[in-house]
Amino acid sequence: MTDYDKYFASLGSDHGIKLDDGQKAWYIKKADTLKDGMKTQYPSTLDECWEVANDGLWYGKSISRARTEKRICNVIYDRMAEVHTAWDLGRRDPTAIWFFQLVQKEVRLIDYYENNFENISHYVKILQDKSYIYGKHFVPHDAAIKSFQTGKSLVDFARDLGITLIKLDREVDILPATNYVRSMLDRCWFDEKKCAQGIKALEAYRKEWSDKNQCFVERELHDWASHGSSAFRYLARAEQIIAGGPSKDEVKAHLERMDRYRRERI
Repeated sequence: MTDYDKYFASLGSDHGIKLDDGQKAWYIKKADTLKDGMKTQYPSTLDECWEVANDGLWYGKSISRARTEKRICNVIYDRMAEVHTAWDLGRRDPTAIWFFQLVQKEVRLIDYYENNFENISHYVKILQDKSYIYGKHFVPHDAAIKSFQTGKSLVDFARDLGITLIKLDREVDILPATNYVRSMLDRCWFDEKKCAQGIKALEAYRKEWSDKNQCFVERELHDWASHGSSAFRYLARAEQIIAGGPSKDEVKAHLERMDRYRRERI
C-alpha cells in the first residue's frame, strides 16, 4: 500500500470522505507537482487547513502548548531574582523589549514594551521607571555601530544615561536560535497582561512563503510580529550567556572599570 493509498483510506475512515478512481488520480498528479504546497492549495479537511497554518508559524505550536499548560497566566515578579532585558532596536521600525527572570530552569516573562519613533533616552527612562532590580541588558550587534554625526553608538548613549547594554554577536543564521527558542519555550511562563503584545507577536511570527515552490521557506517574514520575536530570539541567546557566565563585553567593561579605579587611586 502506497502513502497515497493510506492517505485516501484515512480520509474515508476518519472523515467519511470517499474518492473515486478519477479523483484519486487527479489528487496524485497535483500532489506530485505541488508537493508540500498541496495542502495549502487543496486541503481535504478542516484539520489540514489548521495544519498548514501552523506549518508557516515558527512558534505557534509552542505558544498553544503554553496556553494548554496554563503557563500564560499571572506571573509574579520575584524580588529575589534579577530582571534581565532583551531588545530588538528600531527607529522607524518598533523597538521591542522583553523583561525576564531566570528562576531555576524556568524563564519567566514578566513584562514587555514596544514603541517606535523614540530615541534611546525614552527606552532607558521606561526601564528606570519600573521598580525592577536589573541584571543584564542585551541588544543586537548593530547597537554598537557608531554614528557618523555623533561618533557615538546607542551603547555609548545608554551608558551615558546609566544603562549598560551588552552587545550580542551578529547573527549569521537565525535558524540555530529559533530552534533553541522552540526548546526554551517549554520552560517559559508569560504574564498574560503585561506580555500580551509580545505573546501575540510570537504567535503570529511567520516564515516566508515561496510562490515558486508553493511552500514555506526557512526565512522570517518581516512584519509587525518580527520585532518582538527577534527580541525574544536575542533573549534565548542571552539566557545561554547568563547560564554560561559573563560575556566578552562584560569582561571588557569590568577590566575598564578596574583600570579607571586604579588610575583614580594613583
